[in-house]
Amino acid sequence: MKTWMGADTPMSAVITVTAAVAVALLAVLGVGSWYADDLDFLIHGTEGFSARALLTPVNDHVAPGLRFAYAVLAMGGLPSYGVTIVGRLIMWAMAVVLMAGLARRIVDRPWAGPVAAVLYGFSVLALPSTASLSSAVNNLPSHVLILVALHATLDWFAGRRWWRLIVVAVALVVAMAFWELSALMVLTAAGLVMYRYGPAALFRTRRGWVYIGVVAVAGLSFTALYLSATATTGGDWPGLSDLAGVVAHTFARIVLPAFVGGPWRWIAPPPQWLGLANPPWWVTLLGGAFAAVLCLAALRRRPSVAWLWAALLLHTVMASVVLAFGRFAGFGDLMTRHHHYWSALAVPFTLVVVASVAAAWPADHPRWARRLVAGAAVVWTIGTVVSWATFAVPWSHNPSGTYLATLRLETAAPGVNLWDTRPPLDVMPYISDHRSVVSLARLMGNDPASMVGTSDPVLADDAGKLQLAGLRAWGTVKVPPDCEVNLRGETSQRLRIAGSPPDGEWFIRIGYLATSDSTVDVHVDGAGPDGRPATIGTGGPRQWDGGVGRVNLRVDTVSTPRTISITSSTPNAQICIGDITVGQPEPLR
Repeated sequence: MKTWMGADTPMSAVITVTAAVAVALLAVLGVGSWYADDLDFLIHGTEGFSARALLTPVNDHVAPGLRFAYAVLAMGGLPSYGVTIVGRLIMWAMAVVLMAGLARRIVDRPWAGPVAAVLYGFSVLALPSTASLSSAVNNLPSHVLILVALHATLDWFAGRRWWRLIVVAVALVVAMAFWELSALMVLTAAGLVMYRYGPAALFRTRRGWVYIGVVAVAGLSFTALYLSATATTGGDWPGLSDLAGVVAHTFARIVLPAFVGGPWRWIAPPPQWLGLANPPWWVTLLGGAFAAVLCLAALRRRPSVAWLWAALLLHTVMASVVLAFGRFAGFGDLMTRHHHYWSALAVPFTLVVVASVAAAWPADHPRWARRLVAGAAVVWTIGTVVSWATFAVPWSHNPSGTYLATLRLETAAPGVNLWDTRPPLDVMPYISDHRSVVSLARLMGNDPASMVGTSDPVLADDAGKLQLAGLRAWGTVKVPPDCEVNLRGETSQRLRIAGSPPDGEWFIRIGYLATSDSTVDVHVDGAGPDGRPATIGTGGPRQWDGGVGRVNLRVDTVSTPRTISITSSTPNAQICIGDITVGQPEPLR
């Protein structure tokens, strides 16, 4: 680490900056709470450390590092939100110190380290990756590992020993396990090598080709795992004009405003408490003008800085193309507003700015140059403060902390029997895979029953409070008496639902009489979430206890049910089916 920091780096200044960053981050993180994906991934984390659990795709990509981290966090139930804040502060402080050392290694100016610490530590590019725990678990380990890999890369090309290559390879693979776009680190690494040592060091030396080979093997190894685990996912490429729009919007909304501390303004319509970039047009123009002046002035005095600018531009373009695959059809160009996807850009961005300022700075330090730099610093500082403050406002409105505290208290008593409804959309939106009130209560250490038929379940309302509830019927199956509808052995019955329930989230109540315990599975047939015909389950096979009873089931996804199929897998089953209700739980008036 001492070599990585540089002998004359003013460490007191770097430490002071890092402490200031921690205080600012604490002010932002402290006003928020759990975000949708945080809860979704924690519930998944309770499934443990099996290969199946770790390789379950996160939306449309594979992140075993993220899955592993959430499995650790979920070992003791819902962790303390304050503990996660401390972990994020420590991780970001490590990244800031590593960035300060890296900037000092490539720029021969004592001020390079502290300036890089300020630009990187307070970077709005990376801010949302610390506010949301799920985004932080994706990105912050990747930041640290990318910076470690970049340091080891410079060590290797400086003639140091082979174990640096192992560090590069391991850091790259593990970083990709948290966030696959960490692979674009190779662009920044190549830019650094060519800026520092020239293109020949990378392409005309044995060390250069060995480095390229090791990085290629490491990257392709994880890519093979990634593709094997996402064989059934993926998406459609947008058209060329759409793709060009995604790239252009990324520069206009993310990259160019960052040069003046942007975006300055966010949009966060509920339940989107995490702000989306919405820079005013003049912020984009001002950032573009500053970037153009800085780039041209730096190239005039040191042409090799072009390699760092090329790394930043290529990273932006390639990330835009990759993200557009599978995302554009469903979300349009939303990713061009969401800073989660662009957190890693803070690394090449900081290096570009520090190296360009050092290259453009006149040797005699004239007054006009000092005033120009001071003016740019003031604009960037104002923009950063405005961006942080306006981001914190919607983030502070996140209601999940209050909801979870109420739900924990309400479900703590023994014997609670809950309708397993979905949490409110402002806590867990539709895209969450594990939207389940019962799962949330169990994550917090309580043990409510889930829709047990021996008593009437209670309903958790949108505030987390429990209310007496009944099942309001939208559709029914009236079964003739005298056991005319029955299951004998391994058989099945398919029944039509009267009432034609509309598209929605449905629950089913079935009365029955069984001579012994039996295993039964229930499906509904109708239209799925996309409107196409589908067969939809109700949580899989379960045991029906012998005697007179009833079961309450939740249909797995939004549907328009038309028929219901009941299947026994017990050879000696003797089950008489009673009346069936399809409906939704409602509070009793």
